[in-house]
This record gives sequence, C-alpha cells and structure tokens, in this order.
Amino acid sequence: GVLAGYIFGGGNETGEKMEMTTPVLMREGKMQFVMSRSFQNDVGRLPRPKGGSGVDLTQQPGGVYAVLRFNGISTDEGARRAEAELDQALARDGLTRAPATPASLAQY
Repeated sequence: GVLAGYIFGGGNETGEKMEMTTPVLMREGKMQFVMSRSFQNDVGRLPRPKGGSGVDLTQQPGGVYAVLRFNGISTDEGARRAEAELDQALARDGLTRAPATPASLAQY
C-alpha cells in the first residue's frame, strides 16, 4: 500500500528505507506507523513523502492510555466489542475517556 511504499523507500523523496515498527495503529479510518527512535522524535527528520502520495507526517502527543488486549483477527465488529468492554472496565474503575477522544486499534 501507499504507507508501506513510503516506509520501504519508493514513496519518499530520498528513497530511504526505514525500519517498520510496531504497533500499526488504526484510528478513524487512517493507518499510522510508529517510527524508529533513530528519528529522535522529530518528524522533520523523516524523509518527505512524494507529492500526491497521500502520506502525511504528523507527531502525536504522548499521554495516558487505557489498553485492552484481545486475540484473533481484528474485524470492525470485534474492535467495537473490545472498545465497549474497555469503556465498561474504565467505568467500573471510576475512569472515563477524555471527551471526543477516538479509540485506536493497535495491531502487532
């Protein structure tokens, strides 16, 4: 796909091949990769995507995250069930998700 092309060099301006890291994140229909520490948490050190590729480089802020581990192949329905289960576990512990914060699906 487009994102793999960027990581493996064909879709970036320098042709640089980068290490693929885990997890691969899915959020709001977008796929996200965690980049290697060799880029020193500076998105400006990453090779620029080729124009029109559809790849955007952004740095996501850190934070506190709640996680629910589940096995099997991820489907939309399975992810929705796991998200509901996580929300229930948070509620049992007196915690809530920040308003308007979408869930992410991390796949390894």
